[in-house]
Amino acid sequence: MKGFVTGTTLKIILMLLVLVIAIIFLPKAFQAASSVIIDIQSKLGMVTLSNIEKAIRCAYYRCADGGCLNTAVTEIKWEEDGKEIECQEFCRNLPRGMLTSCNENSTKHPVSINLEKEETIELSHLSSEGIECITDEEHTLFGQPVQLLINYVYVEPSLIKNYGEEETKKVPISSSQARDVKCYKSVTIKDHSSLLILVDKTSGVKTLYKITLKPG
Repeated sequence: MKGFVTGTTLKIILMLLVLVIAIIFLPKAFQAASSVIIDIQSKLGMVTLSNIEKAIRCAYYRCADGGCLNTAVTEIKWEEDGKEIECQEFCRNLPRGMLTSCNENSTKHPVSINLEKEETIELSHLSSEGIECITDEEHTLFGQPVQLLINYVYVEPSLIKNYGEEETKKVPISSSQARDVKCYKSVTIKDHSSLLILVDKTSGVKTLYKITLKPG
């Protein structure tokens, strides 16, 4: 028991050291460091990711940071209908030579998941992916759908059973305009839901991601 406590304490210290170094010296590496921390916390039982959160991470990493070559893709697994589902399966199903799945490719080849029971998506559990908001609102500009200029998760309202704490944020939709957006710290998805998870990527001064959950 003493050895376990010592080992666990050492992992936590190393985890915090990596985080501090990333924040101070490598701001761009902060996201990668956060991903490592979430994984360590999960393995230590400090954070329990729901199946839907794991599927969201799978969809995100198929699009970002090297796509299917990212080591996170090989590590992400979740339970569905009593079976273990590997994120890699959703890379093997891509057309030959396709290593990333964003935008139109993501629409054609989405990550899918079936939930037997209700599951919760926690905003804090997606910090390693840079997600700043979970919302059920879509926005338009000049009558056309517009992507918020942050990393966020959009969940179709018909999928949601319960909402967590709400916070209204001023979010840019263009270089000159911003909107008040209702963001939630968590949402609970209804049981017996079949979902498709899509990822839209916009590249500019900063690369941004919109993750969409819709009925499958």
